[in-house]
Amino acid sequence: MINRISILLFISILVFGSCRYAPYLPKANQVGTNVYGSQITVDPKNRIQIRGELLAIKDSSLFVKKSVGSIKQPEIIRIPINEILNFRLRYIKPQNYSWTIPVFSLFTASHGMFLVFTFPINLLTTVIVATSSDASFVYTKKDISFKDLNMFARFPQGIPEGIDLAKLK
Repeated sequence: MINRISILLFISILVFGSCRYAPYLPKANQVGTNVYGSQITVDPKNRIQIRGELLAIKDSSLFVKKSVGSIKQPEIIRIPINEILNFRLRYIKPQNYSWTIPVFSLFTASHGMFLVFTFPINLLTTVIVATSSDASFVYTKKDISFKDLNMFARFPQGIPEGIDLAKLK
């Protein structure tokens, strides 16, 4: 009994402790009408990782609106492209399948003695589905070039004249 409770507790921690995506990322059916840029995580040389909204690519630099708390003013960071080791761009919120882990694991209780075999298989399968959906809708440096990256920016043709980046919301 204790073993089952610890397994269910572990599954619950996995489900409720999952990552949260940027609120400005669109769902798949809203991708053509989204006014914000995609979420990008950049690994620059000699700096810590930078995560935020991709604003534009201009003058061989990436402009990222760094994700900060709601109290602070957003920080706009300019990163020269030649200083970027890697990036991870998420352009759509993935479908959340983490709820399938505990639900389908509980269904195996109806398998009787075969629970010993079906529970691990079911658990493994649902964890794979939930984690692989998290990796969908993501591009990295090996998937897309910097030249094509601008289509996922808030300003795909560069920062317009007269825009004060410090006042962006």
